[in-house]
Amino acid sequence: MRSIKTRIILVTVGLILLVVVVLTGVIATNASKTMHETLENELDQRARQASNLFLNFLKWQATNLEAWNNQPIVKVFFKSPALAVMSRSGLQTYLRKACENAPWIADILLLDNDAVLYDHTYPSVQVSQESGQWKAFLDLLHGRQPFLFNLGQLRKGQDRWVLVLSQAFTDESKVLEGKIIAIFLDLAKVNRELFADLTVGRKGFITLTGLLPDGRVVLVETVAQTDTQREFFNTAKGWEKPGDIPESHKTIGTIMLASARLPNFPIQIVGVASKDEFQKPVQGLITNSLIIGLFILAFGILGAVVFSRKITAPITRLTAVVKDVTSGGKKADDSQEFGELMARTDELGVLSSAFNAMLAEIRLYTAELEERVALRTKDLADSQQHLTQIIDYLPDPTFVIDGNGMVTAWNRAMQELTGVKAEEMLAKGDHAYAIPFHGEKKQMLIDLVRLKAWDETHEDLYLSITKKQDGSVISESFRPELRGGIYLSATARELIDATGQSAGAIECIRDITPQREAENALREAEERIRLVLKSAGEGIFGIDAEGRITFVNPAAARMLGYEEDELVGQASHDLIHSA
Repeated sequence: MRSIKTRIILVTVGLILLVVVVLTGVIATNASKTMHETLENELDQRARQASNLFLNFLKWQATNLEAWNNQPIVKVFFKSPALAVMSRSGLQTYLRKACENAPWIADILLLDNDAVLYDHTYPSVQVSQESGQWKAFLDLLHGRQPFLFNLGQLRKGQDRWVLVLSQAFTDESKVLEGKIIAIFLDLAKVNRELFADLTVGRKGFITLTGLLPDGRVVLVETVAQTDTQREFFNTAKGWEKPGDIPESHKTIGTIMLASARLPNFPIQIVGVASKDEFQKPVQGLITNSLIIGLFILAFGILGAVVFSRKITAPITRLTAVVKDVTSGGKKADDSQEFGELMARTDELGVLSSAFNAMLAEIRLYTAELEERVALRTKDLADSQQHLTQIIDYLPDPTFVIDGNGMVTAWNRAMQELTGVKAEEMLAKGDHAYAIPFHGEKKQMLIDLVRLKAWDETHEDLYLSITKKQDGSVISESFRPELRGGIYLSATARELIDATGQSAGAIECIRDITPQREAENALREAEERIRLVLKSAGEGIFGIDAEGRITFVNPAAARMLGYEEDELVGQASHDLIHSA
């Protein structure tokens, strides 16, 4: 049992710990929520900035296409093929200058229907006009919509994703059908050039994903340099369709994602943020809070120790005096120190006086209680003795077991039946009482009622067994272990105490061998008479008080011309006179 001093210290420590834990939890929760919301807002803001930046970039590329369309040297290629050969070097010089500050331009094509008039990057590489990839490319190009294409399908060794922008060639505002200017934008380089400095927090970034004409999602950049990028690329590998890309604030593993689809372009901007941006500061805040809490706890424990000493010193003194008085058996008035405590005028003096009065009352009550207990114990012993004598002098062999299966009574008749003395059986358990009857430890009838385990499977163990409505069970059995073999009738019933709980069981046994022998002799005599009557040559039959045949031998049945079973129950007078 803890002392008051210990309790004061424990309560103080518990309160301080509770306050520290609650405050730390509240601060950490609010800080985490605030930083999480801040990161979400920054992620949304960066995604919008990236979308606007990329759209402006595409407008710039569209402006380049328009400017190239209006260049005289470009018009020569479309309007005067014969002069195009002479003008090729001039067009190359012009477009090379246009591409000097645009490393993302992978190629520029001038096409007349399916014929390539000019290929800026690969002038010496010829594409097979029968190539299936080339035909698919032309179909997409003539659709006049931006589309995503893998350049490796046209150029060997150039496995990279490009965004193809095209414009129909116009001359004096007139569209020349089939004549197209196309620009290939290397999306990996675009991604690095545009978004290298556009970060989300310290570890997050912005990247592009492309949507193929067949609806599949592709990653334009797969080179990971940081843990956040590796986590993102591992996650994005499972994206197969646009619906797989989270639109806003989707947390996967250690990253948070948000995306924005560009209207009219097969491009989706994806913002990636690291959860470490707010988790680590929160962890640091929790650590600092716990350190401060430990300092507060140390000062609190020190204060509790000092404060508890001042509070508990008088109580400790009183406790020592009370212990001395109660253990020594002397009165409180005999203790000088206790007298000094009772003489005090403060709460401790009142408590000491009250304890002295209470101690006197307890001693008086204890004396009365001990006297009552002694009388009650004697009454119980007398009742137990009377009950034991009653059971001991019952004429039928009887024994009793308690709720644990221990033998508590083994009367004289039982000793005479089994040859086992009471002192050898009393306090024995574990079915030891079954050995005189069965030669081994096993359940008897008394166990079936005590354990309430009786069912039809036990019927094979007895000649007969019956369960009565009052809960008792009656059986008959033959025991070859006793006196060379005797028939026993047994009755067992559960004992219930005053609270209604099981207190054990009692079993009474009676030797019914003489009755069973008399019954067997009677049956044998009846069988002999039946055999004599059946073998007699004269017709013999018996009738009841009403004159109906109850027995007829074979000779009488033959004389009357009936079978034996046909005559039983018939009126003898009518039957004989009619015959």
